[in-house]
Order: sequence, then C-alpha cells, then structure tokens
Amino acid sequence: MKIISTLIAVLGFCHATLWGQNLIPFKKGNLFGFKNTEGQWVIPAEYKSVKPCSEGTCIVEYTDGSGFAFLNEKGQPAFEGKFSKALPFENGFANVTDAQKGNGLINREGKYTIEPMGFQNQLIVSEGFIAVNQSGSWGYMDRNGLWVIKPDYFGAAPFNEGMAGVKQDGKWGFIDRSGTLMIPCQFEEIRNFSEGLAAAKSDGKWGYINKSGNWVVEPKYTVAEKFSEGLAVVGYGNYMVDPQVKRGYIDNTGKEVIPIKYYICRSFVNGLAGVSESPFGKYGLIDKTGKTVLAPKFDEIFEFNKTTGMANYRQSGKVGFLNMKGEEVIPAVYFVEYGFKNGFCLVADKTYKTLYIDTKGKELQEP
Repeated sequence: MKIISTLIAVLGFCHATLWGQNLIPFKKGNLFGFKNTEGQWVIPAEYKSVKPCSEGTCIVEYTDGSGFAFLNEKGQPAFEGKFSKALPFENGFANVTDAQKGNGLINREGKYTIEPMGFQNQLIVSEGFIAVNQSGSWGYMDRNGLWVIKPDYFGAAPFNEGMAGVKQDGKWGFIDRSGTLMIPCQFEEIRNFSEGLAAAKSDGKWGYINKSGNWVVEPKYTVAEKFSEGLAVVGYGNYMVDPQVKRGYIDNTGKEVIPIKYYICRSFVNGLAGVSESPFGKYGLIDKTGKTVLAPKFDEIFEFNKTTGMANYRQSGKVGFLNMKGEEVIPAVYFVEYGFKNGFCLVADKTYKTLYIDTKGKELQEP
C-alpha cells in the first residue's frame, strides 16, 4: 500500500509539473487574459478572446486579426504558428484550421500529424480513430495521420463502443475497429451505438439493433435517440409538420417505461431529464420512474452536464443554470452561453459582449 501511495503521489507531482498551474480566463475592460488561483495576472489581458487552458496550453486570439495561437502557462508561445480557428488540446492533439487549406490536427510541438485536407473534415478523434474525407471518399486515420481503415466509403461516423457507422450505395451499416463490416449497409439512417444498442431506420421507421445487427426493438417509431442511463427517447410525429408530436422513454428491451405523452424529452443524465408536454408549455424535470421532480416552470431546460451537475435553462429569453435539485444556482441573466469547459463558461449579454463565469456563477472580469 505504501508503494502504491508513493506512486500516486509521484504521478500527481509529475502531472502538476507537466501541466503547471491552473489558470483562470479573466476579462479586463474589453480584452482577455489569465489569472492564477491567487488572483494574480499571469498572462496579461491583451487578447480579443481566449479559451480555457488545457494540457498546459492556452488559446488566445490576437486583436490585430492575425488569428489564434497557443501559449504556455507563462504566456510564452508554445510553438510557432497562428491559425484561423483552434480548439484546446485533448490527449496531446488539437484541431486547428488554416484559412486557406482547411482543418488539420497538430501535436504538442505544433506539428501537423494530419495535414489540412479541406473544410469538410472536422477531424473528431473517437476511440483513437478520425473519420477523414479524401476526394469524396471516407475512411479512418489514427492521430499520426496514418490510414488504418482505407477510404472506401461514401460516409463515415465517429467510433463509439468499438463500432462506427459507414455508408455504401446510399445505405448505412457498421464496421469494427479492424475495418471489418460487421453489420451490412442496409439502413436509411443510423445513430452511434450507446449502451450496446444503435438506433437504425428502415422503411421510414426507427428501431434499435444490437451489435450483431439484429432488431432488439422493432422499427415503429418516427424518432429514436441514443440510450442514456438505460433509457432512450422515442416517439411519433415530426416537429415541422405534425402538431401531434409525442415523445417518451423505452428501456433496452423496448418496454415503454415512461409514457409517450410529452412534446419534448431530454436524455437522462444523473437520473434527471427535462420534459415539456406541449409546443409552448413550460419545462420541468422528471426522474427515471417518470415522477415529477420539478414542476413545469421554465421556458426550456437542456440536458445536464455530467461534470458540473448543472443544466442550462432559458427563461424570458435569457439563460442560466440549474443544479440537480432544480434550483437556480446561476440566474438567467445572460443572452447566450457556450457551455462549460474545464470549469469555465463563456457567456454573452444582449449586446453580445462576452465574459467567463465559473461554476458558482462568479463573473471573471474587472473594469
């Protein structure tokens, strides 16, 4: 036990040394920078925008319009180069955009592991695979830019639970991580696998298949979403053309465990889901038995965030955040929110002036 404790302590020290201190995106006047946890400026507020630090780097946008760059946590360039768009590092790689060439993937040295190949490639890393379009054909690369599944398809979805949807001759099927076609391309549309099942559309109706391609829930719905915490949203009717839209929840056997009576249903997260019973009705919260936890009172409630334990809600045209008890922990005073990332959320007022808040709703700005 002592050896394990020592190892954990060493790993924790290495992690802290590698990624440095935690920096907080902060606004001063109309510009952004970063402070440390003691409230001291580490990266001066001299940038048009910033993104929360990730894996020891911070993304900043220059005021002269020259683009985005990566800084280390001392405010120095992490590597040379600017980009028209950039996303934070995840597992050692970052998605960036060259204004002329398109989207690419870089490593922590700032070198392309996947060169830009146009703007249709979002280069989403899923289970170590990246769906890539090459001259109209889709396949999968690894993070080092090597083809691991040849571009032989007309469409390709991200991997999930070891399977990925691919399209041939206008129909969708599924391959495994070796590229073997495990479920023939026979469906009009598909969703990713979640909790062992995937929604699939056949003859205009949705049902659910297992990883052998067998129907577990026969296709009879016009709507079928992914499974979350053992339940999936299903229903009938199209929001655009049918005023009799109804939604509810089934379990993984197809049993309708929460009646199909709602107009809108959110997926369950941490045992709660937002629902509304009519097109212009208020939203409340229910638990996995269908019991009302929060009576309808808000104009809209979105899915809970597993990390923060909060859901954004809308009231009178403004957004705020609820906790798992349905309490308004961050009041609806903002006009736009861009979601929490690494503990911080970018929000905007009615003039679209932006600032960051933390999970307690503290506004991270000074005059």
